[in-house]
Amino acid sequence: LHIELNDAPKALLNQTFSSRGSNFETALKSAQLINYSFSQTDSTLQFEGNAHLQKNELWRGQEVKLTLRVPKNTRLIIDGNLNRYLQNYNLRYCQPEDTHNAPSEWIMTEEGIKCKNDTLYQKNWEKRH
Repeated sequence: LHIELNDAPKALLNQTFSSRGSNFETALKSAQLINYSFSQTDSTLQFEGNAHLQKNELWRGQEVKLTLRVPKNTRLIIDGNLNRYLQNYNLRYCQPEDTHNAPSEWIMTEEGIKCKNDTLYQKNWEKRH
């Protein structure tokens, strides 16, 4: 999951499916057979932990990449369990000590998402570097 700035006033979720294969057609077919779902209730998105292959489908390096594009100043509450799926962000820097699965609060800026609590983020970053 990659989270980035969207210049439009609404949030968008882009899903990209990929796969390998002995030729383009085989790779395309494998990518099209990936089952991945997420749900939305009001402003809450819930992502499934894994993509699933159809029964008897061979493993060909199938992958789902998600890009969530949100407008500037959007407040994001991100569950700590998403940390291993996020690209370019470490939720641990925005969480109190010993709360690895706790939600953390972020805000979308021109430069990307930033921890809402700058003091906590700086303290945790210094501790880990």
